[in-house]
Amino acid sequence: MASSSTSWDCFWESTQIGYMEWHDGIGYDLDALRAMTDAERAETIRVLRTRLQGWREVEVYGVVNTAEARAALRDALRSASAETRLHAAAKLHDLGEPIALDQFVAKELPSITVLDGMTVALRLATRVPTPEVRRALLDGIRHRPDVAFHFAATLCRLARDVHLSVPGGDIRRFLLRLAAPHSPKDRSAAFEELCRVLGIRAE
Repeated sequence: MASSSTSWDCFWESTQIGYMEWHDGIGYDLDALRAMTDAERAETIRVLRTRLQGWREVEVYGVVNTAEARAALRDALRSASAETRLHAAAKLHDLGEPIALDQFVAKELPSITVLDGMTVALRLATRVPTPEVRRALLDGIRHRPDVAFHFAATLCRLARDVHLSVPGGDIRRFLLRLAAPHSPKDRSAAFEELCRVLGIRAE
């Protein structure tokens, strides 16, 4: 901008993401964003919408919460990144938009990966643990050894006193049987045991 405030300068300095910010998950300076003028925030949204969208941008749109910012959040629902889509859905839901967060999470769970979306998807799953979400978790445990351990750990966190039913009481060791490199036969046996422990009918 031709004449910018200190808050503007601080915010845009924070958008220079280096290794430490990436590694530690440090977002943009939202306090500086809040301290901007309305005109500066509007310009910030305009500029950010021209960039590659990620969870940091989603955070900004949620704070500004103007019509254009909400439009940017809706656009983010179509991002190529599962992490970005999930963050946008959660933000829109929290802002009161008519979005069924549980259905969105259940739809994303079959395709998220350890590197894209898993952390946020499982966090949201514990927020909206509907039968549809639980079923998506169970399907992932059964068919996807790459995420089975993490999905199963989430289901166990949603259950009460599950450790009392786990053989030996060692949940981690028990759940690792669901993951690669165990054989399909061993994984199947572990899945059936998990269903018994959780009181779920294995179909």
